Amino acid sequence: MKQSLNIKQILGLGFMLFALFLGAGNLIFPPLIGASAGVNVWQATIGFIISGVGLPLMAIMAICLTDGGFNTISKELPHQVIVVLGSIVFLVIGIYAIPRTAIVSAEFSTTPIFGESLAVNITFLAIFYIISWYLSIYPGKLLETIGQMITPLLILLLIILGVMPLVKPLASIAEIPQAEYQNTPIIQGFINGYLTMDALGALMFGVIVTANLKSHGVTNTKSMFKYSLITGIIAAVGLTLVYVSLFNLGAKSGIKLQENTNGAQILSYYSHQVFGFWGDIGLAVVITLACLTTAVGVISGVSEYFSEFTDKLSYKTVVSILCVCCVFVTGLGLELIIKLFIPVLAILYPVCIGIIILTLIRKWIAAPSLTYRSVTLVIFITSLIESLYHKGVIPVEYKPLIANILPWIEFNLSWLAVASITLVITMVIGMLKTATSSDISK
Repeated sequence: MKQSLNIKQILGLGFMLFALFLGAGNLIFPPLIGASAGVNVWQATIGFIISGVGLPLMAIMAICLTDGGFNTISKELPHQVIVVLGSIVFLVIGIYAIPRTAIVSAEFSTTPIFGESLAVNITFLAIFYIISWYLSIYPGKLLETIGQMITPLLILLLIILGVMPLVKPLASIAEIPQAEYQNTPIIQGFINGYLTMDALGALMFGVIVTANLKSHGVTNTKSMFKYSLITGIIAAVGLTLVYVSLFNLGAKSGIKLQENTNGAQILSYYSHQVFGFWGDIGLAVVITLACLTTAVGVISGVSEYFSEFTDKLSYKTVVSILCVCCVFVTGLGLELIIKLFIPVLAILYPVCIGIIILTLIRKWIAAPSLTYRSVTLVIFITSLIESLYHKGVIPVEYKPLIANILPWIEFNLSWLAVASITLVITMVIGMLKTATSSDISK
């Protein structure tokens, strides 16, 4: 069987993955950070790219190394934990990300043109979900539908949006950054890179890449890893260029930041100032295409995961059930959806990052079960404490003590320090056990 792809197929696969990653959050957060960071915009950009591009690429590599999905890369954990954790991760991503993409695309597409019309908004959302459902039914064909048809148009529009701030900046970069970007812009950029949720998305999209490779005749492990890596690099380069352009756009937008200013308003302001009504139309197309491709990727990934649990529910049935559920969740509105799911994601994200990193270094871990279980447990506990700390649940009198015990908690990175220490300790224990076993056998 043929184990190779031609250049057109490779680029199509890379563009497909790029489009799957590029959702509403990827377009909205960089302009806001760019406007907020001022003269420190490029330090913030570096931090954002490390987490917003580097972590998803690592996740794709982890999935391809194991030729599986979330259950495969987390196989060293107890079976019950894998099932519960995987189900929560995929369910939360699906029920959160899909309605968010639908609502954001509707707001950009209908409001600037038709105003606040409930009928138009509902009609748009219905069409959005029908198209998403149809494209998700055939995941093996995503290379053709997204990679070779939708993404080229999306890239063209993004190039125009990215180049214009270089040609026609509306203002100079602000001399004084916002408070949070004055002292630690790289760390703030890194933390905000979480908001794209692409590291979690990669756990699903990696499976989609694998499915597309198999549908095009690439089946052996070596070839699949090779093309998956190339695909991931293409997507990573594309995302990096988009982020750099949008950070620059935000920094030179000239918009006066208010407490409730968001990246969507900055994008709308700039495109309208430069292109007028046609800027509103172009931005609506960009946002809608980006949200549509992400919705299709998430629906496909979540449905693939849950359809593997039982033979009674086919992949297409799960796709239909998920889309119907998301329609009802969409009715809650974006603000309430975010309020409900962000605290959960703040705990799940670090746990998944830990599992991804452990998978990439697994061959150097002497006692995989010990290390995986210990590191995952401490990340979960630390992230939970961290979340409660920042939500004000923990009494004020205990906060100094917790801050002393958990370094970097003010940056939401205490889990990283604790996990690193646990990793080193368990690796040493594993090596000592291996050495002892060898001596006994002799």
